[in-house]
Amino acid sequence: MVKIFVRDRSSNVSSANWRIARTTVASILAFADGVSGDVQELCEALYESTPDGGEVDAGNFAAAFDIVFSRELRVYEDIVERLTPQQFKVLKALAQNGLVKAFSADFTGKVGLLPSSVKRVITRLQDDRIIFLRKGGYHFFNPFFREWLRQRI
Repeated sequence: MVKIFVRDRSSNVSSANWRIARTTVASILAFADGVSGDVQELCEALYESTPDGGEVDAGNFAAAFDIVFSRELRVYEDIVERLTPQQFKVLKALAQNGLVKAFSADFTGKVGLLPSSVKRVITRLQDDRIIFLRKGGYHFFNPFFREWLRQRI
């Protein structure tokens, strides 16, 4: 268990006293794919949603995600509104299925598109900087958008 103190720089007083399991820290880093800005955003939302003296664990993530989603809702809705129906199908399937072989028969069957159509959609989503290819699969530039798609759509 790790203890975390957040110091208010203006008053030099500790404003929180959290406990967090190392496995939870690992979950935060995994969710954010090691991107420091996303780690910070999730930690800040966890800070807002966890009472002083509380323990941060996987149970706190839902409330933290809701905080981020409330801030970013209009951005996420704008992205979805600009997508073609084919792009939306592929993006939703990527969000729900994680790292997948996007041109496999299984994936193309799930989205109901030919492999050539999936390739065009993937290329467009990459050009629009919504997804990128790394470590054998497609990742979202914004992991919170991915989570929002998984939960809300």
